[in-house]
Amino acid sequence: MSDKNNIDLSDIANNGVEYTHPAWLYHVNYRLTKLSFVKLWQTSASMDEFMLRIRKINETRKIEGHKKVITEKSHIYTRRANIFREKKDIPMKKLEWENPEGPDGEWAKIRALAEQLA
Repeated sequence: MSDKNNIDLSDIANNGVEYTHPAWLYHVNYRLTKLSFVKLWQTSASMDEFMLRIRKINETRKIEGHKKVITEKSHIYTRRANIFREKKDIPMKKLEWENPEGPDGEWAKIRALAEQLA
């Protein structure tokens, strides 16, 4: 992890999560506050580091007795950063995965198979 800014993840787990709205009838969403999201996103060196921090926040929330956790779906955070960047004109950096091909070059194998079968 980058030590650009030392972030207290337990503080974010307790004070940096907010109720948003029911997404569906029986599902309640919780998410990072805008300030917490920007702080985590801008101080992460990669998407891997950002998602590791999200998992640690959820672990902390569970340990401290919170029943609801925030999503661990990376595309939701990427989309939120894009909205901040494109619609709100906030200079959010672009985070990349450290190994986008996966641990064994999975996408290269899939690409080769698709080309072979085309």
